[in-house]
Amino acid sequence: MRLIMMLASLFMLGTGTFCIANSSVAIGSVAFIIGISFCIVGACELLMLRGADKLSTNLEKEYLTQSVIMIIVGIAFLSGQLVDDIGVKMLFALLMSYEGARSVAEARLVIRGNSREENTYLVIAIFNLAIGVYMFFDSMLFNIQTLALVGASILLMAIRKFRLSIEIEYKKPAFLSGNQEKLREAEMEEKKAMARAKAAIRESKDIQRRISRIKKDIENERRVEASAQIARHEASSEDRK
Repeated sequence: MRLIMMLASLFMLGTGTFCIANSSVAIGSVAFIIGISFCIVGACELLMLRGADKLSTNLEKEYLTQSVIMIIVGIAFLSGQLVDDIGVKMLFALLMSYEGARSVAEARLVIRGNSREENTYLVIAIFNLAIGVYMFFDSMLFNIQTLALVGASILLMAIRKFRLSIEIEYKKPAFLSGNQEKLREAEMEEKKAMARAKAAIRESKDIQRRISRIKKDIENERRVEASAQIARHEASSEDRK
């Protein structure tokens, strides 16, 4: 099932590339290809989630909802209901804005403490949000061709689906689970712990530097105050003379 989902994601990636390459044509000319792509990816994702393991109930419901929405959008394209440039642009703007905002909220924003994969996920999430927000105001800004924006959106969707197909864990027969599975989980936990430890060390060094700067400021203030007191004392001595 993982391989099928990867192939479906690659097909979606090709659809996005095709849309960008043919951005000058009308959206209705490629509506069938977009519809087929969405239906295939949505159906494959539904099948993939059936065999998924270690997914929380809320996360599973969210993925299922996204899959159903993809199938509905695909059917709308196939039936010729989505052929208007403005309507299609607003639909993808809403989808990308929601997906981007949700992904940014889920991502760890501590860039230095993140792994390379986590930072990659954060960058993709920001791109999702940026392109979604831009599409709402495209007609007021650069007025990019609708199919080019749709193609870019589909590319980002395909990347996320491909990443999901790689990272999701599947239920395995009992005879395949054992020490190897436990070792893999322990190694993953060790990597996460190391990342947290590195982040804590960096934070500790930042705090130590801040403490050092504050101590220097306090010392300078004391010196200034002492100099001021000496000056006042000398001034009062001169006045008495």
